[in-house]
Amino acid sequence: MPHRSLLFLAWSVVGLLLFGLAACTRLAPVRSPLPDVALTPEAILSTLREREANLESLKGLFQVDVQTSALSFLSRVRGTLVYQRPQSIRITGITFLGGPVFDFVARGGTYVLRVPWQPNVIVGRVDDLTGLGELRSPIQLSLGALQVLLGNVPMTADSEVRLEDESYRYTIHLSPGKSLLDFADGVQHVWVDRYSAQIRAIDYLTADERTQFAFTASDFRAVRDESSARGNSIVLPFHVQARDSATSGSVTLTFLELVANVRPSEKAFDFR
Repeated sequence: MPHRSLLFLAWSVVGLLLFGLAACTRLAPVRSPLPDVALTPEAILSTLREREANLESLKGLFQVDVQTSALSFLSRVRGTLVYQRPQSIRITGITFLGGPVFDFVARGGTYVLRVPWQPNVIVGRVDDLTGLGELRSPIQLSLGALQVLLGNVPMTADSEVRLEDESYRYTIHLSPGKSLLDFADGVQHVWVDRYSAQIRAIDYLTADERTQFAFTASDFRAVRDESSARGNSIVLPFHVQARDSATSGSVTLTFLELVANVRPSEKAFDFR
């Protein structure tokens, strides 16, 4: 009997300790990266810019799902991404069997695109993608999705900014600044998660406030910062969806692997 009583007492103490730990876990407040002060749009944007600046380079492997009537053969392909701050991007698309689909390089405001069914490369400016023809929409949406992935919010010093404080997010209304893309000239709505300070969505509106382009981010994961000697990590979305309401087209990027802050070689953006 004494043995059983001691055993019962021991398990009771363990149970109470576990219950106490669980209660503490449930009641512990979730801290936001945003400051505990009366927030202004500038304070939130400053936090976003600081996070974006920490991402000097990015390499990734992704799957892209394209929904467009013009390019049904591109419905699902694999791709690789190489990015170097501030505006050097290379996206290469391959089939699941390893065949080339496209090779797109943007650097210094200029792009070069090679596709296997055209004998010559296509060259133009990133802020005017009309030369891409039927490839314009999926390329434009893909680049916009990458802006969300990188946490880039295009704006200029004279952009008008307004903040809407909601229970679970902040919505920043601002006039667009210099973008990598030829998006609408209307207002941007940037949805920022209240607790994680991550960009959850960016909408680009027309002058009459109709949503023209919509980008949403989800499946946020910690990615090791390879430049950090202390093993720090950077939180990035592994799933980004882009929609164009004018064409009813969409592009969904699902990242299989991301490597942060391993500087690519200069040849990574050479086009041969």
